[in-house]
Amino acid sequence: MVGYDISEKSLSKFESMGGQIASSVQEVARDADVLMSMVVNDAQTEDVLFGNGNAVEVLKAGSIVISGSTVPPAFASRMASQLAERNIDMIDCPVSGGVAGAEKWRQENQKYSHKSHRLSAQWDQIHFIWAKNADKAVQ
Repeated sequence: MVGYDISEKSLSKFESMGGQIASSVQEVARDADVLMSMVVNDAQTEDVLFGNGNAVEVLKAGSIVISGSTVPPAFASRMASQLAERNIDMIDCPVSGGVAGAEKWRQENQKYSHKSHRLSAQWDQIHFIWAKNADKAVQ
């Protein structure tokens, strides 16, 4: 796994866990089939994809962008349309809880030794949503 962050501390931790550090967003995106973006908001998401990070310039046609930021539905739809023009799919997958929530989830799931059980402690918090009409938004 290749990653980039503006925080040296985050990069060091990522590397200590076996991650490969990239020097830029484009370096991460260049050979990626899937690009996961986990930033704070819509402005930062747009910056990663089309601004200073400019990931779209190097993402391959057929790749997928997963956006983990909490953004307005209209923004997610606009980003998906812009990416689709380049034959890049987008999954809007907002997460919450920040670093503290992620750490709690990781600690809770350490008690399971088999990968197939990794999510079992969280099933009551996972919501599967199927929309008949793709233009409908759920929050």
